[in-house]
Order: sequence, then C-alpha cells, then structure tokens
Amino acid sequence: MPTSPQDTGIVNTYKQFPGSVRTKSMWMPGQRLTRDLKKGALQENGQDHLMTDNDIAMSPDLMKKYGYGLGDYVDVLDAQGNVLYPHQLIADKSYVSPGKPNSNTIELWGRGDIGYSTIRRSPQAPATPAYDEYED
Repeated sequence: MPTSPQDTGIVNTYKQFPGSVRTKSMWMPGQRLTRDLKKGALQENGQDHLMTDNDIAMSPDLMKKYGYGLGDYVDVLDAQGNVLYPHQLIADKSYVSPGKPNSNTIELWGRGDIGYSTIRRSPQAPATPAYDEYED
C-alpha cells in the first residue's frame, strides 16, 4: 500500500486554488497509534468505527457548508479535477484539539499531507441526510 503521495504519483499542491480545502495527514504508518487516533466519531451498530485507509476526517464547517455528514462518501480531487482518492468515508470530524475544530480542512487517514484538494460527493454511494448536530 502506498504511504505517501509520491508513492502514488500524486504531486503535492501547497498553493491554495479556488474551491480548495486544506488536505492534511491524520496518521501515517510508522507513527505511534493511539485508541483516540484509531477511533472515529462515526458509530456503526452502536460500536465505534475504527479508521481505515479509505476514511477521512472533515472539519465541521465543511460538513455544514456542503451538507455532508458522518457516513457520507466523498472523492478527493486535485486542482485539475483528477480523482486522487475515490470513495472516502467521512468517519470523523477534524479538530486541532478538543473543542477547537479545524477550518476548511480534511484529514486523510494513513496517507500523507498533500497540501490542498477539492472534494465532491462520491457518485459511488447514495447520499445520506445531512448531519446538522455540530458539537463544536
């Protein structure tokens, strides 16, 4: 499995572009993994969802802006509209620290920081109702 954008041929885009969102790494293989990092906010059948390399965290402001919720799927695209990471599950909310949400940010689980990207609802999954109970 590729562990960095360079391994997949993805070029980092560290310049913001129209419609872009900050695209950071949530955790990379080799880093210390804690239960808090592994556990997303998403609940499945009453159980904590454990993050995988097809999961992302999204800042609450983006969830509200685009009507996304936990359990929705998005595609992550580069500045030219090429799909970098298809069908990514929004499994957590992106926070700097407890009570301090990130802004205009997604975090990729198990993949490197790529600077900026755009997001769109994944056409591979049906839309779910928007999440409207933000706990900032």
